[in-house]
Amino acid sequence: DLPGLTTSYGDLVRDVSATAAPGDTVRAEWQAGHPRNDLKIQSSYVFAERLIGPDTWEIVARDRDPELLYVWKPQAPSPLPIDPPFIGPSTAEAVWTIPRDTPAGTYRLRHVGASKMTPLLDAMSYEGVSSSFTIAGEPERCP
Repeated sequence: DLPGLTTSYGDLVRDVSATAAPGDTVRAEWQAGHPRNDLKIQSSYVFAERLIGPDTWEIVARDRDPELLYVWKPQAPSPLPIDPPFIGPSTAEAVWTIPRDTPAGTYRLRHVGASKMTPLLDAMSYEGVSSSFTIAGEPERCP
């Protein structure tokens, strides 16, 4: 993995919009390590979180939920038919289609991952967090 010339792992590449409504799609993108560095077997790479108190965030969606997607984007194509353990800079994107029954409030997107400079070194964890954004509007009732 390489973080890029002017960035570190977890740095925001693209931030969320300041406001959204139920049914909208919000996106954030971070400088990232290869997902193979930590397969997150019992966890997730991206989370949507709601502010429930001072500096207290509640997870409302994970990348295993259909409304929240994790998209890994290597910056250089692999020179081999299979991708090697490290191929250079990459980014991770969280794409959250806000469910129509989501209550108004303050939310954010968060990415966790691991970087590995060479195959001989241990992976190092990192985290990236979007700016907070407001979801406004009346949530719809689910049928």
